[in-house]
Amino acid sequence: ADRLRSWLLELGFIVPTSAWLESKLDTLRRRNLLIRLKTGHYVLTESGLAVVPIGKTRHSSDVERALALGRAKW
Repeated sequence: ADRLRSWLLELGFIVPTSAWLESKLDTLRRRNLLIRLKTGHYVLTESGLAVVPIGKTRHSSDVERALALGRAKW
C-alpha cells in the first residue's frame, strides 16, 4: 500500500495515509472486487473487471480500473 500510495501521489491523487488506502482496498476486497495476493499485490476479480469501465486503449491498467471503482456510484 505504501508503494501504491507513493505512485498515486506522483500522479496527483490525494491519498491521506497508507492506512486510509488500505481500508479502501479492504472494502473492495470484502465486496469481492479485489484479491490480495500473498505477495501483498492486489488484483481485480472477474466481478471487479465487469464493474469497471474499460478504457479505449490497450494500455489501461488495473490500477486505473480500481480507482474508477472508488469513484463509482453504488
